[in-house]
Amino acid sequence: MSTRQLLISGLIRLHPLVILGAVLGLLSYCADPFAGDRQGASTILIGFAFVAALFALPAAPLANRLGASHSLNAPA
Repeated sequence: MSTRQLLISGLIRLHPLVILGAVLGLLSYCADPFAGDRQGASTILIGFAFVAALFALPAAPLANRLGASHSLNAPA
């Protein structure tokens, strides 16, 4: 197996989990029952964080996420 084939197979197997984590992170941010009025981020900032999470890139911290660079899909 060449290096290229290894990277492609890793991307095919692991990127769906990154997308799933981004979607679950978005849902948990928008539907957090304990946040109250502390979720003060704009829709554009949340959308930018979601797109960045789809590609596993750091984004601007969202409100009520303690300054995490990966606001929607933070490493646990």
